Amino acid sequence: DKLAHFVAFAGLSFLLCGAVASFRRMVPAYYGAILGLIACYGIFDELTQLLVPNRTADPLDWLADICGGMVAMAIFAAGIRFRSRLLSTGSL
Repeated sequence: DKLAHFVAFAGLSFLLCGAVASFRRMVPAYYGAILGLIACYGIFDELTQLLVPNRTADPLDWLADICGGMVAMAIFAAGIRFRSRLLSTGSL
């Protein structure tokens, strides 16, 4: 279950980074905003489970959500830096 949360929120985070990067140059504030959005959505997801019979909110699921988002953002940022280096050397 934790792995599913990690992967799902990593995917969401990666898509959000891609959407923002399509229109703006990524700066630390955008990564922070995306992480905040991921954290809020994760909390919302966990709390709404309390409305469903036989479901519970698990703080560790929320932690997996945030970790997935952070890892995806780190990979995205590394990809941007790598691409930028390739462009500056004329290799791409």
